[in-house]
Amino acid sequence: MYETYSSKVDKIDTKPRSRKSIPHSMRKHNPEGKLEVQIKMDARSQAGINSKFKKRHMKELSPTIRDNIVRMYLVDHVFQKDIASYYKISTNLVSKLVR
Repeated sequence: MYETYSSKVDKIDTKPRSRKSIPHSMRKHNPEGKLEVQIKMDARSQAGINSKFKKRHMKELSPTIRDNIVRMYLVDHVFQKDIASYYKISTNLVSKLVR
């Protein structure tokens, strides 16, 4: 019984851990082979519309996506509002691309 009370007590770490002690993710640490910044950007682009939602600019759209937007409007007759919410762009940008 004396041995259990006399044993040394491990010190409890009361220091808060800073970000410096946590390693950043690297390409080899995840299956996609992406950096932490790329993972965050992908998560933002896949996220829905919320208070921190930011619409994409024309420079962020690839030429194939631009063609798809125009085709959806002219051929498939989808409303500009629906196209804008699907591609996370403004309705004004849809109008500019169609013109």
